[in-house]
Amino acid sequence: MARTIRGLRADGQLAAVVDLTQIGARGESTEAGRWFYSIAYRIVRELRIKVDLQSWWQEKSVLLREQRLSEFFWEIVLANTTAPVTIFFDEIERALDLPYAGELFAALSNCYNSRATEPDYQRLNFVVMGVATPHQLSRGVTLPLFLDGLAIEPRDFTLEETYGLVDGFDTGEEQAQAALNRVHYWVKGQPYLTQKISRAVARRSGNADDVDSIVRSQFLTQGARDEEPLLNHVAGQLTGGGPHKRRALILLKKLGKGAPIVADIESPAQAALRLSGISANRDEEFLTYRNRLVKSVFTSRWASSALPFDWRGAAVAAAAILVMILLPIWYTKYFPRPYIDTLTAVTNNYAVALDTHDKLRRFPGFGSTADELLADIMIRRSRTAETYSEVRAADDVLRSLDGYTETADELMGAYWLQRAESAVLRGRRDEALVYADLAQIGSSAAAADLASSLIDSDYPYLLRTHRFDASLLQWEIDWDSQGLTVVDTLRQGRLLSLTAPGSSTYTQALTALQHVPVSRELGVDEPGSAGAFQLQIDVEHEAEEQVMLMLEAPSGASVTFGLPPSIRSSRVMRVTEQSALSSLADEDRRGVWRLTLIDRVQGQVGRLNRWGLLFAEELRGWEDVPDQGLEIPDPVRTDQIDVQLSLDGRLGLARPSRPGARGALTLWDLESGSSLGDLQLDTLPSYSLLSPDARRLVTVTGNALTIWDVDGRSAVARIVTQTGFALPPTVSVDGQYVAIAEHLETGAVLYSLLRAEDGELVASIEGISDARDWVLGPQARYLIVLGPGRLAQLIDPRRGELILELPHSRELVRFVATADDLLLSVDVAGDILVWHLSDAQQGDLDPQLVGITVDPQSVSIAGDGSVVAYEAANSHVIVRDIANDTIALSARVHRAGGPVRTRLAPDGQMVVTASGALLQIWEVTPAPPVRLANVGVSVMALDETAQIAALGYRDGHVQIRTTAQLQERIEAQREIPYIGHQGAVTSIVVSSARGLIASGGRDGVVRLWSLTSGAPTEPFMRHPDGPIHDVAISDDGQWVISAAETSAMAWATQDGELAVEFPINGSALAVSIAPDSSTVAVGDSAGNVFVAAIDDSSPPRSARAQAGVTALTFGPNGERLASGDRSGRVQLWSSDDARALGSALVLPHAIRWLGFGADGDALIVQTDHWVHRLAIEPAGPVVAASWLVGVDVEEGVPTAPDGESLRLIGGRDLGLVDVEEISLLSAEDRIDLSAPQALNRDWIGVLGLAIDESAEVIGANR
Repeated sequence: MARTIRGLRADGQLAAVVDLTQIGARGESTEAGRWFYSIAYRIVRELRIKVDLQSWWQEKSVLLREQRLSEFFWEIVLANTTAPVTIFFDEIERALDLPYAGELFAALSNCYNSRATEPDYQRLNFVVMGVATPHQLSRGVTLPLFLDGLAIEPRDFTLEETYGLVDGFDTGEEQAQAALNRVHYWVKGQPYLTQKISRAVARRSGNADDVDSIVRSQFLTQGARDEEPLLNHVAGQLTGGGPHKRRALILLKKLGKGAPIVADIESPAQAALRLSGISANRDEEFLTYRNRLVKSVFTSRWASSALPFDWRGAAVAAAAILVMILLPIWYTKYFPRPYIDTLTAVTNNYAVALDTHDKLRRFPGFGSTADELLADIMIRRSRTAETYSEVRAADDVLRSLDGYTETADELMGAYWLQRAESAVLRGRRDEALVYADLAQIGSSAAAADLASSLIDSDYPYLLRTHRFDASLLQWEIDWDSQGLTVVDTLRQGRLLSLTAPGSSTYTQALTALQHVPVSRELGVDEPGSAGAFQLQIDVEHEAEEQVMLMLEAPSGASVTFGLPPSIRSSRVMRVTEQSALSSLADEDRRGVWRLTLIDRVQGQVGRLNRWGLLFAEELRGWEDVPDQGLEIPDPVRTDQIDVQLSLDGRLGLARPSRPGARGALTLWDLESGSSLGDLQLDTLPSYSLLSPDARRLVTVTGNALTIWDVDGRSAVARIVTQTGFALPPTVSVDGQYVAIAEHLETGAVLYSLLRAEDGELVASIEGISDARDWVLGPQARYLIVLGPGRLAQLIDPRRGELILELPHSRELVRFVATADDLLLSVDVAGDILVWHLSDAQQGDLDPQLVGITVDPQSVSIAGDGSVVAYEAANSHVIVRDIANDTIALSARVHRAGGPVRTRLAPDGQMVVTASGALLQIWEVTPAPPVRLANVGVSVMALDETAQIAALGYRDGHVQIRTTAQLQERIEAQREIPYIGHQGAVTSIVVSSARGLIASGGRDGVVRLWSLTSGAPTEPFMRHPDGPIHDVAISDDGQWVISAAETSAMAWATQDGELAVEFPINGSALAVSIAPDSSTVAVGDSAGNVFVAAIDDSSPPRSARAQAGVTALTFGPNGERLASGDRSGRVQLWSSDDARALGSALVLPHAIRWLGFGADGDALIVQTDHWVHRLAIEPAGPVVAASWLVGVDVEEGVPTAPDGESLRLIGGRDLGLVDVEEISLLSAEDRIDLSAPQALNRDWIGVLGLAIDESAEVIGANR
């Protein structure tokens, strides 16, 4: 069903699911009305139809129920949609025994029959799913819809077919088949039971001897019928009332006693047994059990206990009991009284209760009484428990009592729900979802609603979460094998499956080879230049080629070289034109000369016996002879490294990271976690780059560039320049070419294109001297050069011709090229542009703005160029479909100890997000085409009535919309906008009471706008520096307050004159004005809160918050001030003296907005993803309720007294501005946007979490 729904939605169709297990019903007529209303409500919610359903439903109350439901499909569903609509009714068997179920089928039949007269009904489709016969689905229908359907009866496995499970056993084939034979003996190939029992056997030993014990322990125990899902489902199919179920139980009672029952395919009672899975679906003469396990569980005795009470039999039994009671009255009245009194009086001495229960239960006739009394004690214990161990102890006792499994489920569900709600109050979404998921054991609607609200619109697409012990340093993905390679800050490499659960394939500490240099110094006290001097050296080493020397002159100039040839252990190296020492010939000989020796390979240790220098015209020279010689130590392996990964994560390159360290580059095979070897270099390179195909490594050391063959770990080309490189080398996205930029002696720059295969020169062209970065396209078809300034040029790297200049209004900071000539650029303001370079042939490029990011390094693009992923504002990641210009995914993320990074699959159907030690994998589904507004909105706000929205744009203009227009998707009239700022609007506030909008811009200017005309007024109120972080308008309309980089200022709205400037530390981030319009509060980036009067020259009162203050608001009477900061701290202050009122409340996320309720007793606080309603108590604010708000929302406005409801505006980064209203009073009003099937997922596994012994949610860290 889930796959079908995704397919329908991908085709642009609408789908809704009505899960009848979530709709409770009783037999009364009034409850029938509620049942039908619940169906309509779920359909409206699933289809996101915005109508007043309750009013409409009441208006139609005069109609029959089936007529009202039929009208609902016509007037609500079809009238408010244009696409095909499919309604799925799941678990239809839950409705079959309801007296009014026929009315539902009649309504569906009416809609189907109406297709003949109303063609629009052709868009409406129904899918009924569950276990039922066609006749059961035809109640109340004149022309049955289901009698022509095809019956689907699941077929059991044959014995031979079960042998397909042999591969799941670790034993031999013969032993596995023996085990499967025994499994088939018990279940006759029933698919679910066959697989479950086989898995349990395989996990234990794989022997046939274990089958019987597993069957008995998991299926034939006293409580198995309630705990095992299949058996519980079967029992539920036959219990719960109804004549057919009663007759089915009577038949089962006879069948269990061995009575022959002739098979009758028309019998409703026998159909109930077949549909429940108790009787076989085989074409036989007599009714039989489906298999031996079912026969052992659903016995005649069970059928008798499940039958409704027989009053006639009870009367006879009562008479016999009365006789028995009258005879031994002392036995029942007096003998057990001490035990009953003890169980009644027990409060917390549970050991006494258990002992007394066991004693009372031994007396015939008192077992049930003992169980009831003990159950009451355990129920009280569970409800008052303070720890999970107490709840678990009570749960264990209740489950050991016959008939209390459901009670135990309800109590355990209540406990988990309490934990979930506590986690919600602390803003811990994942923790709350795990607890809410566990709470569904109690079949609580509140638990399901809470879980659904936490899943919301993004988590249905979350596939897997990996949590690590340390933050990730590097990570890459091999999309072909679905392998995830990570290297954490501990420099541990590991390989995991991207989406499958399980631990790492390996965990390996990565290292690099670090040289251990030894040095000796020699003082020369002789004037003159070094000239044609000689270096004399005596070194013992069995592998001379491993030793590297560096000679440093007194000036610091140095040369590096290998050992010269030896004659009787003595080596002499002279200065010649070809000698490595020639560069030191002009150095001053006076001073300290230093010789450094390095052994580059482990295994053999050498020794320096002596060394010296002999300068021209000297007879004796200068010599250093270490006592007993100087050992040249072996290099060591170090874990203090920098790591670079190949794009597929299969290869790693490690180098020592300590400042001044010398060593080798170490290649790692990260598929196996093994070292491939070391690349020995004279000095560590200043730059290294693995090609995208991981076949070549490019290194730059000084003025030399080397291209290495990775497989052979050998150099294939070496290019030496005389004057160095102007830019780091760049490799084409296909790994086929390398481009280098060389400085020439003339000051010009030469660009050269080389083949990566062998380093052969392809072409050289004149370069751009002031460029700061460049990108080489696939097959070297083009070269993108950034700089100088905002200039970006598209150049032919072979001919040097300028193909096109890429126009851009801001400096570009990043380019990403794809294999199909699609180019992505990001500028300093975060604008993400996509360039279709194929258009360059026509000489014109019109880039597509696909989004705005807060971090250019977070941007990634699919290999096929279909979608782009990036981190947007307000802590979420957006995946945007480039071709269709739609949002394919918008997911909440957090910067969990590090920046957010994304990787898109080559086909764009999966995205991976990572931050700190958290990595998550998301499914990207095709999004239906939606007309999106311009993503150029930079800031937005609602007025105090939450009816007017003011939108500020990146080009400096302001637009006014009503919230009704935004909700109804009414497009704004096309007109030439008034431009009020040079650059983006960065803050905005609207006061409908005063007819004013105040805006602040990146240019440091504050403007006022008329709410009536939408035009800016004359005053320009200018700060020395921008941007303007916050603006506020006083209630009387006389003042506008602005917060900027270096100050906060109060301006007169009438003429724009500066009234007062408030001193701050750092940047002013937030401002607020008291209701009396005389007092101003300013919060700055240093964590200070300043309170001052506008018309008073006395110094402001100040207080210290924890971190940068991001939100401020005065209470209704102005006596209290609330602040919120970047650390999540909420504090109340006295406005008179800036004194803290009570303790601060610390929330887990930064505060974005806060506001008081009308009476000042409630404070609403908004973080990136949460809205919290705080109760204000003498000791400080406490969280009273919390709600997960929609993705990409901005600040909100309370729309009712006491903060009863909140209207929020959002969608800035989605290109679809909208308003969202939530009630802050009850959990039932939480928004539910998730698919119902998402509730059935293994959320603890999806979220990468676990539950410890004390029921705390912990990370299932890798």
